[in-house]
Amino acid sequence: MPCPLAALAALSMAAPASAAVFFNNNDALNITGSYKAPAATGFYEFLKLDGSSAAVGSYGNFGVQNDSTGGFAAFGTNGAVTATYDILSLDFTNPATYVGKTFLSLSNGVDAFTFKITEAAINQGSFAVGNMGGSLFSLKGIFASLDDENLGEGVLSGQFTGNRGGYSATLTVVESASVPEPSALLGLGLAAGTMIVIRRRQTVSA
Repeated sequence: MPCPLAALAALSMAAPASAAVFFNNNDALNITGSYKAPAATGFYEFLKLDGSSAAVGSYGNFGVQNDSTGGFAAFGTNGAVTATYDILSLDFTNPATYVGKTFLSLSNGVDAFTFKITEAAINQGSFAVGNMGGSLFSLKGIFASLDDENLGEGVLSGQFTGNRGGYSATLTVVESASVPEPSALLGLGLAAGTMIVIRRRQTVSA
């Protein structure tokens, strides 16, 4: 009968853990891009890289400032809008336009992550028609890799400010709970396998 410990050791050699991006409280993502003047209060319609407008429910593009911090720092583009950085156009007055959907998706060729909104916005802003400024809002969601590996839950708090079609925003992690890396989970499995082997040997000896 194969030894559980040996089987787990073989698994660890066959499937090495891949690197993943993790986020901690106070990590800040500073973004910039362009928007379409809101047609109604609460609308955020972002522009794509080609300058066309992304209707609510579709995706515009954005850039990341180099002063982003923590896990976001690796995604800096000096503010240049990037085709592989997507942001969901949404209507804050209608949770159906964003709950359960990916709000952010970033891939820089080395690191990548998504943020999917899981609940209606907290402290949602009041936005003037034709302008993009507003009060603070918070979004609860799940960070994941592009292949849907769960990287942990978090809350992003932020505020968009717009001027003549351009906007900037700081999205800050105010609550995070990262899940263990695959290597850590494998370590727990190895420990459990060792305990099973020891317990079986003690049973036989008795």
